[in-house]
Amino acid sequence: MVNYKLPERVVLYRSGHPSQEKLRTILNNLGIAFYEIQYLAELQDLSAIEKSPCVLAIIDGEMKGIEFLRSVMHYHPWTQRMLVTSSADIRFLEQAINKAHVNYLLSLPLSRETLKVYLMKANKRFQNLIRPINKLGVLSSVTSDLLQENERMRLAASTDALTKLPNRRS
Repeated sequence: MVNYKLPERVVLYRSGHPSQEKLRTILNNLGIAFYEIQYLAELQDLSAIEKSPCVLAIIDGEMKGIEFLRSVMHYHPWTQRMLVTSSADIRFLEQAINKAHVNYLLSLPLSRETLKVYLMKANKRFQNLIRPINKLGVLSSVTSDLLQENERMRLAASTDALTKLPNRRS
């Protein structure tokens, strides 16, 4: 059974927004580790994006933040993108939804309980999306093993066991 609890880690967009410190504090209080970056290139290990169920960005009318969420979407489309904003600018929100395909939109001020609920939802959705991909990886491994075993048996059947010469019947 899959565990739908809080994620172990998230990626946090470093925007310089005044509420950024509060968000860090909430994540620490919830026991969630986070990578705080402004560009994907800052991550030493890009698999951190794949292992993080969601990316949080506090943005108010800033296109760089939307571009960051968009680059996350292109790199790992299953990672849930969460936008935290106090903006009421419909054009900005339209850009965030249409360009970055934001999964969750939260408004400031952000409470601990609200963030906790949405992080749990994002983690659950991420797990549901990634589960078939993980199963495909297991099936691929099994298929590879079977093909190797089939090749070994074909060679064994076409070679005489005593002389190691090709079998005339093959």
